[in-house]
Amino acid sequence: MSRSPQLRRNLAELADDVRAQARRAADPQIRTLIEETADRIDAGSRASRPAAWLDSTFTGLPPTLTRDCRA
Repeated sequence: MSRSPQLRRNLAELADDVRAQARRAADPQIRTLIEETADRIDAGSRASRPAAWLDSTFTGLPPTLTRDCRA
């Protein structure tokens, strides 16, 4: 049984949630960074192997946000 369809839906929903958070950002640079993150998550939802995408790309998102997103 493949879990890819559910994982794809979960990633797409996460991307939507992240976009909603981006809309709340007061700083335009932060908003852009968060919107780009949502776009990357959306790309993961469309990946041929979303579980592999999680391992290779998703795990790198928090360090990138921590590095680039300074209050």
